[in-house]
Amino acid sequence: MKRKSYVWPAFLLVLMFSVTGCSGNTAPVEKADAEYDSEEALDEETNADQISGESTETEEIADDENEDDAKVSGLPGYVYDGDAKIAAICDYLTKDIASHYSEAEVSIPYMQIIDTDESNPEDTLVWGDFWVMNYNLEGDVLATDSGGNYPGLMHLQESSDGSYVVTEFEQVGDGSDFIPSAKKIFGDRYDAFSRAQSDNETFEEIRKEYIRDYVKANGLNITAYQDYGWEPVTLE
Repeated sequence: MKRKSYVWPAFLLVLMFSVTGCSGNTAPVEKADAEYDSEEALDEETNADQISGESTETEEIADDENEDDAKVSGLPGYVYDGDAKIAAICDYLTKDIASHYSEAEVSIPYMQIIDTDESNPEDTLVWGDFWVMNYNLEGDVLATDSGGNYPGLMHLQESSDGSYVVTEFEQVGDGSDFIPSAKKIFGDRYDAFSRAQSDNETFEEIRKEYIRDYVKANGLNITAYQDYGWEPVTLE
């Protein structure tokens, strides 16, 4: 608190001393100053306590946020280490497609490639039956949180460093539009696509392979994955 200042003109002091002698107003002024000193010190202490309390509360909130981030990012992200075209598709599935689901600890793709056309270097075509599954870690088991199947045609473009990026995805429609759109997109590859779609055993082996490679690449203590309502599938 800012202390008040008192200014006494010289002629007023002379007049007061002539009337009242030496009593003056010295004591009251000193007392007033002392009162303001006390109030100032009290305000400073109160403010210090408030600031200290706010600082502690802020630190606690920051710690809680860091703990939440750690829970979300407890598993490393999936990265495909292999063919550059497959790597681009995996990146697209785990980032663009998986972003439409509620957040999980890790998204792992898998797929069956039906055919590839590299005749146009500016537009590499990859027909396939693509999946992305989202998991949370429960003990040493990856528990499926969400995921889905996305068959269709991926358009890829090669970068100067030899990597690829997905520029367009022609996706097979849902419901009554599934077969007509699949025939249009796959063309004479439709029969091969249908056979791949109906071979669940092969697809599960491919899924397991992608998960196993992820676990091995990151040195994780994960022994199985599990879909809701099903028994765990061991990775051995």
